[in-house]
Amino acid sequence: MSAFSRNQCPESLECAPGPYRPVTFGQPFHWTDEQRVAEKVHEVLEPGGAITLIVHSVAGRA
Repeated sequence: MSAFSRNQCPESLECAPGPYRPVTFGQPFHWTDEQRVAEKVHEVLEPGGAITLIVHSVAGRA
């Protein structure tokens, strides 16, 4: 089950009751207000939980 709707802005997410062990972003994290989103993720992570950021890389860029 996905707790977050992919049609919402991550800064204003409302999620199903947690906590959650993983929270995953498939590409968009760097387009968000990273501080606000990280704080929200921290609120819903269970102790020992983790955030996964899936990103692509472009040849020649670090």
